[in-house]
Amino acid sequence: MSHKQAPSESREAYCTSGTSPTDASVCTVHLVGPGQVGREFLRLLSAPLRLIGITDSSATLHDREGLDPVALAELKAGGGRLLEVEGAESLPVDLATDLVGADVVVDATTTDVGNPERAVRRSLKVLRRGACLALAAKDAVSVAGDRLLSDQHRDRVGINAVLGGTGYSLSSELSQLRRSCLEVALVGNASTTAVVEKIECGGTIEEGIRQAQEDGLLETDPELDLSGLDAAAKLVTVVGALWGRQTPVDDVDCEHLRSLDEDELQRRFRSGTTTRLVGRAETDGNLRVAYEEISQASPLAVPRSRVAYTYRLGDGQTRVHVGHGIGPRHTAAALLLDVRAFSSRIVDGRTRERAS
Repeated sequence: MSHKQAPSESREAYCTSGTSPTDASVCTVHLVGPGQVGREFLRLLSAPLRLIGITDSSATLHDREGLDPVALAELKAGGGRLLEVEGAESLPVDLATDLVGADVVVDATTTDVGNPERAVRRSLKVLRRGACLALAAKDAVSVAGDRLLSDQHRDRVGINAVLGGTGYSLSSELSQLRRSCLEVALVGNASTTAVVEKIECGGTIEEGIRQAQEDGLLETDPELDLSGLDAAAKLVTVVGALWGRQTPVDDVDCEHLRSLDEDELQRRFRSGTTTRLVGRAETDGNLRVAYEEISQASPLAVPRSRVAYTYRLGDGQTRVHVGHGIGPRHTAAALLLDVRAFSSRIVDGRTRERAS
């Protein structure tokens, strides 16, 4: 049976109208990956940010005068493909980012731990062009955090969404933490926390997983959450940023969710403690991700709506970063915080250039 291609939709339906701000006061954005997170990001986007490019798995649509982010979010939410829009071009992603030439590239593609080097090459190419990069995908930064967050690039790489809304805090304090942090402990995977909370209330592991899936809390590939690989990717990202150590995600010792003893978790909860999937690393030690019994007063005992990253310093103090860890809307908001920070610097720089 032959496949009949849908007729092209009018390009004008996805372009903005009305008076645009001057180019000097505008920060241009190219979104790569309009999945659940990408669509939420489009709905949040507003001036002085101007969407001039969007890329999905089928094509890239671009217009220097601006695209309508809400209309494009609705197109994608309804199952539409950019290739069906008049004027869209089927291009390799690397070429598309060069062609669009936006000030900021937002990478909200699905994390692919099996082939991260492709994402690394794409990210480094964006940075070499002089653009900024806001990441929701974890693959590139998990294997090349030492390069992407080096002094050369780190002011132009946003990892707020990668780390559940705590990446902006890490980037802001990175110089100090590099000098004095001795140990990292994090609860970075909110999906497993949701399953643990279900078990603590009397449910089973499978009931918790099913509920998390119904609530849209698990990754596209749920095994990333259940195996601990998602938490491991976040741990190696932090370690790479802090100490320049790049550990393959597959080398991190991870405990699987299905190995848990439901009765033990419920006993702990009744006795006043709780359980979380904790990632730990020291400056000269191995990385590990395992379910730990912790005090309910611990900064790591965050509910499923939060993630926590703690940094033990050489003076005995502990720095704590807490973020919204769950759901496409919060991830998109974390992305937007990075993009707006980039925008402020870009527009301020142009203003100073024009005044000089």
